[in-house]
Amino acid sequence: MQANQIMKTHIPRLRFDQTISEAVAALKQTPLGFAIVQATDDRVQGILTHHAVLRMYIKNQVKQNDKEIILYRDYLEQPQYIHQKEDLTEVIKKVITAPSHRVFVIDDVQKVVGYISSSEVFEMFLVSHSEGSSGQLFSKDQLESQLFLVESFFNKSPLMMHSIDSEGKVQIANEALHYILGYQYGEMLGLSLSQLYPTSVFKKAEEGLHDIIDHDTSKIVRTSFLMKNKSEVKVELVSKSLKDSQGKIIGTMTISRPEKMEDLLKVFHN
Repeated sequence: MQANQIMKTHIPRLRFDQTISEAVAALKQTPLGFAIVQATDDRVQGILTHHAVLRMYIKNQVKQNDKEIILYRDYLEQPQYIHQKEDLTEVIKKVITAPSHRVFVIDDVQKVVGYISSSEVFEMFLVSHSEGSSGQLFSKDQLESQLFLVESFFNKSPLMMHSIDSEGKVQIANEALHYILGYQYGEMLGLSLSQLYPTSVFKKAEEGLHDIIDHDTSKIVRTSFLMKNKSEVKVELVSKSLKDSQGKIIGTMTISRPEKMEDLLKVFHN
């Protein structure tokens, strides 16, 4: 298994001379949370992330000027690269050690042709592979430890992450989700859907879970989470199926973010 067999090829791209407002509008169109900033087709200036956009917003509010261009090197994340022919072992090593847990795949002429994040690495632990794969596979009995492995990838991320099993119980939830919803770290494990979603959206959440498990679909929705104090937080989320090493769907993995900028800022300041 090589990097070019694992990578995702769709990468949002921005020109280095685009304005802050254009960059914000572009990032709103993708659930990935980042975009490559390029001077030319083969020259990457850096990676624009939600974190960088927040910093730009703060600067922009002070200066009251949304026409400034986005090419500020102190804003852009410097990409980590891996060659498309690197094997799975090297991919896992680089993704785990990369500050953003994301690497960009380049071809023989140094052109970016895809990216690999911890989500793609995680699938290598859960989905069965063809004979000869260099990646180690894990059985369903080992799933819990592997869920905690992927949680460690996301645990310091400002994006919220959690996994729901087929019974509708929280298997893992990262620090950001605990913090936003007002829980002490670890308190969310074992919560039911009715404790995670308000009554007003519970039925849709339950239907969404069964739809993903029964039909192996992906969902991108706007909804609300229920806080520990029973107030609500509006969020955008993307969910996909979670499979064991035999390919059986056993739950969902969800990445989310608060709709309100001030809620997301709380995570950065925490």
